[in-house]
Amino acid sequence: MAVAIATFSTGRCIASGDNVSVKVCLGNELPEAADLIDKIRTLLEAKKYRVGLHAIRHMVEEGFRENDILTTVLEECRILEDYPDESRCLVLGRFLLTQSVSSPLHVVCDYSNDTVVDIVTAYIPQKPWWETPSQRG
Repeated sequence: MAVAIATFSTGRCIASGDNVSVKVCLGNELPEAADLIDKIRTLLEAKKYRVGLHAIRHMVEEGFRENDILTTVLEECRILEDYPDESRCLVLGRFLLTQSVSSPLHVVCDYSNDTVVDIVTAYIPQKPWWETPSQRG
């Protein structure tokens, strides 16, 4: 699949391919990001969410819990990538491993349903897929 990427002076990129459209946020928030985060947080706070098997697998393998996923999105976080064609977004936040050590966590949310948010997957970003928590490898 061919992918075209355009970088704007705002630090924002939009990449699109044959069947995919991705908005990448690099530094500046996407204009609709605050509204999207608010929508997701409202559903999470109301306990209207489902955790997918892929997220559960990563929880077991990487040692974080469902509560860590919720904390990541409910506290300070930002949307790294929005996939509007799929009604999904990649959220970057942090969770506490100990009282003084935190870890980045990526959470992919499906917001296609107005009554529930699906946690498609969650994982700790690692090389070679991610150079830093916010930069792909």
